[in-house]
Amino acid sequence: MHINRLNLVLNYAHRNWNKPIQLSRLADVACMSQFHFSRMFRQYTGESPVGFVKRIRFENSAHMLCFQQTQSIGNIAFNCGFSSNQTFTRAFTKEFGNSPREFRKLFGNNLEKALLPDQANQYADHITPGIIESDSNSSNPDINLVQIPPTRVAYFRSIGGYGFSDDIDLAIASIRHWAQRNEFWNNETKIIGASWDNNRITPNTFCKYDACIQIPQNITIESDVSTQILPGGLYAVFRSPFQTSGEISLIWRYFNELIAKTPKFKNYYTSSKPCFEVFDYNNLTQEHEIELYIRMNRLPVGEPLI
Repeated sequence: MHINRLNLVLNYAHRNWNKPIQLSRLADVACMSQFHFSRMFRQYTGESPVGFVKRIRFENSAHMLCFQQTQSIGNIAFNCGFSSNQTFTRAFTKEFGNSPREFRKLFGNNLEKALLPDQANQYADHITPGIIESDSNSSNPDINLVQIPPTRVAYFRSIGGYGFSDDIDLAIASIRHWAQRNEFWNNETKIIGASWDNNRITPNTFCKYDACIQIPQNITIESDVSTQILPGGLYAVFRSPFQTSGEISLIWRYFNELIAKTPKFKNYYTSSKPCFEVFDYNNLTQEHEIELYIRMNRLPVGEPLI
């Protein structure tokens, strides 16, 4: 029960990070006293509620600096809830060690270098990327823009990194077992993996991954699993076979590179979070396949850099 309440708080903060969020409000969302909430939140996430909100605010602003190149720093400061460009610059520089302008120049095309080595997700560097080499020179990569409706899901959450993770494997096994036990599992059921953090900015320790299945809108779910609405919107979608879980991180990397190089996406930028992966099995090829979803937003027109 406490985990479900804490997940509500995490989701609330991710939806409202650019607005003023007081500790009292987060405790109210969790239906706990502030003292009890702060203690439980730190045990679950490894950081204080105030530190968590501060971190995701700065991580979102860093993402905007790198992926919304036409947005002025002043507009980004305003959209991130800061009262002025100067206030944002001081706070951002204290957090990242570089001013917003310097950060954009240093990491705009190489964001994974923004993290210290002991914070970063290094698992993909140890895998041979053979799975994507055959498609690397394709002039017409099979990426589609698809409008996705909001989706209600039941989920178990893992906190502590992407890639090779026993916690993620446990979350996937748990949601599958829960679905089977509650008769939500059939031959058409698919596991959805929701990654709430950009692991090129978020330290590995704090990356959140939800193992989900879709559930009907109008039924009540028992309290041993969390529920949420995955946001709808316009998504870039890419499908690929895979053989091991480690290869999925490389497919994500390749997908992001394709978006950056594909002309039809020049007027769009990738949203900071969440991204989804849907696991499937191709009966014709007898291969495990994965569909990747990245939410896309249209770039504003005519906004100069400053």
